[in-house]
Amino acid sequence: DPVAVDTIGLSIIQAKRKEFFNEDVPLPITPHHIRFAAEKFQLGIADKDRIDLKMLGTPEGRII
Repeated sequence: DPVAVDTIGLSIIQAKRKEFFNEDVPLPITPHHIRFAAEKFQLGIADKDRIDLKMLGTPEGRII
């Protein structure tokens, strides 16, 4: 699901920015393409609560 991949990727970017800046710093642009791909074009799921994320490896160092 390409929309789910973008949604999770954005979560990772936001978590890394929070880790780097020690606070929530918004992105300079809003990634509207994820919502458009999900709602307008029905290409996948953008709701993180509906994405079945499979975590691999050990929990150490996970940011999401």
